Amino acid sequence: MATIALYANKINQMPGLITDIKKSVTDYKSELSTLKTKMLTINKSVCNLDDVMISIQTSTNTQEQKIASLDTLKQNNENFVTAVVRSDSNAADVINKCKNDFYKEYLYLKPDSEKNGWEKLRDNVLKPIGQWCKDHWKEIAAAIVAVVVAIFVGIEALLMLGIATLLMFLMTGCSNSDITTTESPTTTESPMTTESPTTTESPSIVSREQLIDCGWDPSVLTDEMVAELNRVLEKYGITTPEKIAHFMAQCLRESAQGKGLTEWGSEEYFAGLSYDRKYRGVGYIHMTHDYGYQAFAIFLALQEYPELSNYATYKNPNNNDKATINREYTKLLNGAKELGIDISKYTNIYDNGCDYVSQNYAWETAGYYWSVSGLNDIVDSGASVDDVSRKVNKWDTDQAFQEKRDYYNNIIDKKIFK
Repeated sequence: MATIALYANKINQMPGLITDIKKSVTDYKSELSTLKTKMLTINKSVCNLDDVMISIQTSTNTQEQKIASLDTLKQNNENFVTAVVRSDSNAADVINKCKNDFYKEYLYLKPDSEKNGWEKLRDNVLKPIGQWCKDHWKEIAAAIVAVVVAIFVGIEALLMLGIATLLMFLMTGCSNSDITTTESPTTTESPMTTESPTTTESPSIVSREQLIDCGWDPSVLTDEMVAELNRVLEKYGITTPEKIAHFMAQCLRESAQGKGLTEWGSEEYFAGLSYDRKYRGVGYIHMTHDYGYQAFAIFLALQEYPELSNYATYKNPNNNDKATINREYTKLLNGAKELGIDISKYTNIYDNGCDYVSQNYAWETAGYYWSVSGLNDIVDSGASVDDVSRKVNKWDTDQAFQEKRDYYNNIIDKKIFK
């Protein structure tokens, strides 16, 4: 607070008080002058007033000096006030400069009462928005990309619709005779005819009847199971008669003709293995070990979300240890979290173990293991059933090896897959 403001009331009263005193002295001087004038009219023969006159004159001079002193006091007071105001102004400038320099260095200490409108808007509104954008820039970028892609897809769809409309117009302008002579009868149908649902299904490589001939238990051969098998055969390139025969022979033995999608055994049995019941053998070709489940989850997640390959890499459990695969699985989880991708259907593979996999990925595990083990190439090279069996489970019993040979020979002898 300025010094002048501390005593403002008293200082402001001083000019008035000096003026009142000066007026009183002036009035007194005037009275003396009047008295002196009247005394001049008195005859000295009657009364000698020289001493009185001298006294009045002296008093008048004194009053004049007092008036002069009061004028000087008033002027000094005004000069004092001016000097104090100037000093306070200079001090205020210095203080404000120091304060501004301090807040430039330590802006975060500046209280709201010291901030102007722009600074309040910047700190209370713009800065939180900027921080949020910084924290969520990946989601914002993804949203922008999604919007741009949606726009381009929409434009492309409109263009395709326009082209289709033009083609329909041109086709309706052609004569029926032209159409029938250049196309099969099925092409004379309207272009808007709905396609048969069978055209969108996976190609039928094997049938239920063929599977029964191979030795599968008919009670497990539902339409869904057969359809899923055909999808997996197509996906993993198991499409030649020789590859299908070898694949069926392994799956029939591994899953007990489809009745054992999870590995059987007592607690004592699993106690002697390197994996527990949760991660026991599962699928039509049994997948085992916790890190094997993790590798399978990584494999499927990267197929659906290739952008996650920037975070994690698939590591084949046939030639990578548990620690390596576990690190990649952790990277996958972190990447999905950063990108906001829900991969729970794949993390459930590891989190829930064999029960979840047997219900959702029984055929997928078989096709996956066949693929990452390079068994298509092994079969193409002319490998025997035992060669394939050793690749699938080299620790199997002699009886298991013989059963796989029997299944394979049955398929070949009957020429089930031509």
